[in-house]
Amino acid sequence: MTKSPYIHIGTDEVPLEAAQKACPELVAYQQAKGYPYVGDALVEFINDLDRTVRDHGKTTQVWQWWDYQQPTSITPDRRIVVNEWLSSPEGRAAKGYRTIGIQDGPLYVSPGFGATPGSYGFFDIRTTYRDYAFTQRDGILGYRVARWSDHTQTFPLSWVDYFARRPLAVVAERTWATPAGSDVRPFLDRYDQVGDALPLPVTGDIGENPGMLSQDGWTATATSQETTGEAGQASRAVDNDPYTHWHSDYGAGLPQQLSIDLGREQHLSGIRYMPRQDGGTNGRVKAYEVLVSDDGATWRKVATGTFPNDRTEYVVPVAPVTARHVALRALSEHGDQNRFAAVAELDVVRAR
Repeated sequence: MTKSPYIHIGTDEVPLEAAQKACPELVAYQQAKGYPYVGDALVEFINDLDRTVRDHGKTTQVWQWWDYQQPTSITPDRRIVVNEWLSSPEGRAAKGYRTIGIQDGPLYVSPGFGATPGSYGFFDIRTTYRDYAFTQRDGILGYRVARWSDHTQTFPLSWVDYFARRPLAVVAERTWATPAGSDVRPFLDRYDQVGDALPLPVTGDIGENPGMLSQDGWTATATSQETTGEAGQASRAVDNDPYTHWHSDYGAGLPQQLSIDLGREQHLSGIRYMPRQDGGTNGRVKAYEVLVSDDGATWRKVATGTFPNDRTEYVVPVAPVTARHVALRALSEHGDQNRFAAVAELDVVRAR
C-alpha cells in the first residue's frame, strides 16, 4: 500500500450520457437500482470505491467528471477530494468539497498537442502568471499543473519535462507569493538566476538550467534584424519573454551574429539558446559558434557545434571565462532556405 494519504481513483473520461444510454447492461442496472439517470451508476461506483479506500485509512481523490454534460440525482461523498479540471475550483469548494485546482487551459501542459501560444494544451506562462486568480479560501487545497504526454511517445523524457519547467515555477510563485496582475518577465529572470538544484554539471541537456546571469542591463545587437515583415529586433532575444524573438533581415543571408553587451565583465561558463517558439522553423539555428569579447570588437571563439532540429532550448558549456560581450554566430539553419537566423532567448550561464 502506498505511503501517500491519498488514493486517486480517476473516474474521468467515462463515455458521456448518450453512449451510456446505448449500453443495455448499464441501462438495465440503472433501472434495477431505480436511478432516474444513467449517470448515477458512475456516482454509485465512486462512492462504493471511496468506502473501500477509507477502510484502508486513505482519502479518495477523483477527477471532476461525474457531472460533466450529464445529470445525476446523487453526488459523490463530500469526504472525497475533487480535482477540478473544467473550471476554477471556487464553485466546487463552495459545494462543500475539498478541491484542487487543475483547470484545463490555464494549468494544462500538453506539448504533444500544442507548444505554441493559442494552441490546445499550451500553458501560456504570461497570462497564467498575470491573470489567473489562484484563489485561497476554505476548501481549496491548492493548485496543480496537469502534465499530459499524449503524442510524445517518440520523444525523450527531458523533452516532455522541458515544457513543464516554467509552468511549474509560475504556479509555485503565484501560489506562494505574487499577486495577480504582475508581469512574468522579472520573475523569469530571477528563476533563471536560481537555476536547478545543485550539484549540477553543465551537460547541454534539453532545458538544463545550471544558473544564468541576470539579463538586467543587457544590450543586444545583430548583424541584421527584420523589422518590416515582423518585429524581429535583436532586443527581443534578451527580454525574458520566450514568445518573442530576434529574426535576421529577410533579405540577408548567413552567417548572422547576435551579440550581447552584458554591461560589465562577467564570469561565465556557457550560453543557453532557445529557438523561436511561435511554431515557425525558419531561422532555427543548426551550426553555430559561441564567441566572447572584452570590447565588442575583437572576438575569440570558445565553442562550436550543431543544435538539433527542435524547439526546446539547449545549454552550450564553455570553459569558464571572463568577458563583457558574448555572441552566438549562426552558420546554418534547419529551415529549408538556409539563409535565416532566429533566437527567442539567449542566456548566459554564470560560472560557479
